[in-house]
Amino acid sequence: MKFRYFLWLGLALVAACSRPEYDISDGVNTEVTLFQDELSVPIGGLGPFTLGSVFDLLDEEGIDVISELLKVAPDGSVYVEEKGNIFKISAYELENRLDDPAVPQSWNAGYCSTFIGGASEILYFLGFGFVDQHLEITMENPFTRAIPVTSGAATYVLAEESGEKEVPAEGLGQFTIPAYADTEMLVQPDFSGYPKARLTGIKMEDLTLDLPAHPASCLRNELGNLFLSLDYHYVSRVTLSGNFEIPFENYPIGGIDIPIGRYKLKKCELSMEFESTFPMQIEVKDLKVLLPETEWADPDEPLIDENVKIVTGFIIEGGSEEKPAVSAVTLSIEALEGTIPDIPGLLLNLNVKAQPGLEAVPLSTWQGIRVKSSSARLTGGITIPKE
Repeated sequence: MKFRYFLWLGLALVAACSRPEYDISDGVNTEVTLFQDELSVPIGGLGPFTLGSVFDLLDEEGIDVISELLKVAPDGSVYVEEKGNIFKISAYELENRLDDPAVPQSWNAGYCSTFIGGASEILYFLGFGFVDQHLEITMENPFTRAIPVTSGAATYVLAEESGEKEVPAEGLGQFTIPAYADTEMLVQPDFSGYPKARLTGIKMEDLTLDLPAHPASCLRNELGNLFLSLDYHYVSRVTLSGNFEIPFENYPIGGIDIPIGRYKLKKCELSMEFESTFPMQIEVKDLKVLLPETEWADPDEPLIDENVKIVTGFIIEGGSEEKPAVSAVTLSIEALEGTIPDIPGLLLNLNVKAQPGLEAVPLSTWQGIRVKSSSARLTGGITIPKE
């Protein structure tokens, strides 16, 4: 719907020729028609319209997409983040579970696992992908004694298109949680060898703790942290997968209000050159002009102005910040009878999908679309109305 700015810029060049202070007679028709064959008007560039501006708009509309699913780093990169526990138990609950807390012993916590993918799972089914996955597993220990830990089998669960698989979790088979540990790093696994896999879980079987007698009596501070835990922190940059595709069919956009009717244009053709760093392809299938809402029988069923034809059917190719894609498109507006009226709204049909053939490009709020250059060709003359 950005084309309304192009129309305004082109029409402003000729609208300035009409000055109300030069109205010399009430009985004289002051309408003047100029350039009756054709006029080409260079307009220039516009934009960019960035992913960051989309997020800002969603926030203004009260849609917490950023805080709920996506986060934005200071450098503009878009990522998901999740924190949680693999294992967590308070000192007092631990002591209550022991058969005889008065003696040191090995206590088997059994099978421990965690699911990773609250936000990423939702985004995955929406067609997003994940790159540069980072995982940190840290330890908390409220006791004055170090706690040796063993696990019969520890694995990471990875999801691929062919299904799930488990890979050994090195460093989680046997380790010691130091005394007074406060978010102490245990492992930082490397998932670069699985570029198309998505981390979905961590499993530890037969988790066993070597505990001192009366663990609760070994608390460093009864008013401080009371929990023994293994925690994880997962971060991944977000990209688009080949499955990403969102159709917008018969999507009404109201409140445009382009007062073009007074210029009595028969036809207007806009030529635009788009430059896109969005890693997505936008196919504009169809645009239709809507009648004013006052003429709708049902406020939920927009009526189309069948007398105005907009010829579209163009594609804006997607690219990246390193290799922007350039697309030349033409948009034509024509009145079948008479002249083009005011345009109160549009009915939109387009399809947005991941750019075919483009490698996974991490999303960034700096990615966007801009009009590098544009021009308007006005056919049938421009009528300058009396103000």
